[in-house]
Amino acid sequence: MFKQIQNYFVLFTVFIEFCGIFKKHKNMGTKQKGGFNIRIYGVLKRNNQFLLCAEERLGFKMIKFPGGGLKFGEGIVDCLQREWFEETGYEIDKFNHIYTTEHFQLSAFSNRHQLISIYYQVECSSLNHNYPFEINAEEGLLKFYWQEIDEMLVEDLTFPIDKIVAKMFLK
Repeated sequence: MFKQIQNYFVLFTVFIEFCGIFKKHKNMGTKQKGGFNIRIYGVLKRNNQFLLCAEERLGFKMIKFPGGGLKFGEGIVDCLQREWFEETGYEIDKFNHIYTTEHFQLSAFSNRHQLISIYYQVECSSLNHNYPFEINAEEGLLKFYWQEIDEMLVEDLTFPIDKIVAKMFLK
């Protein structure tokens, strides 16, 4: 009798799943799907100062290094050059890889995406002024300014991985 009830229960469970009535909970063996958000940044250092970008996106104000998201089909260096030009209006002369995210970092904008950030130290001889400037980009107004490389800079940066990169220059 017990075996027969058990068989009916299995059939009932399969039927309910088949009909889409039974929804699996994440702790019942299903995997939650997510994605990756790959960001590429250029770090320009001059006279013990970094070039930073103040930006507002989706009502979220941030202070960050210039850069942005990798598009499908785009190479990392192509993204670096494109993003740098889109944001600053200047072309990069030289670049050198300095850091890639080494730990899990949840995206600040989606709890379903893991963030991978890649940083390059860049040289940009055409950007030769030492005063703040603004660019009207697709995302809105971007404000660029120079800030001393010190402990206050690390606190001013919005994103945790930017802070890790800035601390590398404090040593």
